[in-house]
Amino acid sequence: MGEYFLISRYSRFIIKTPFTVTAGQTTNVSVITGQTGKVEITAFATMGGKQIKAHHGIYQPIDEEQSKRIETCISKKTKPCKKRLPVGKYFVKSSYGDIKLETLLTITAGQTTRLTIDFSRTPKPVDRQALIEAGKEDSQHIQPTNMAPDTPAASANSAPALLLHQ
Repeated sequence: MGEYFLISRYSRFIIKTPFTVTAGQTTNVSVITGQTGKVEITAFATMGGKQIKAHHGIYQPIDEEQSKRIETCISKKTKPCKKRLPVGKYFVKSSYGDIKLETLLTITAGQTTRLTIDFSRTPKPVDRQALIEAGKEDSQHIQPTNMAPDTPAASANSAPALLLHQ
């Protein structure tokens, strides 16, 4: 008897689902994984030029000065970087040689966001405070963590879970 949380893994994220156990009753717990979308990132040295290899980090802002990297990937000359993320607002830090850029990213449920990084543009810092405020409106109970990368087993709704007492 008592109040508990079911901690589940979904891809690289942890989902915390509260539930109550009552004496003499079976408690069914449904885990809602939240909605996700995809991002495809390509990079160009100049807009209209050839696609280049570039490194990208996808970050979720914590406050105006801090953020948490939740994914990394490399876009190549022949194919984009592809990742699945929970719905929300993020920013991408991209690098090509000595050039570094930050770009806003919004993930929409069931959609693919195609992000083109143009390394010939003038770098401008991302307004993290606006991103944090926008993220509060989109907040979900899914929290990023450093777990195994996406695999078919990690993406399944029957992912391993850990039961913790409150």
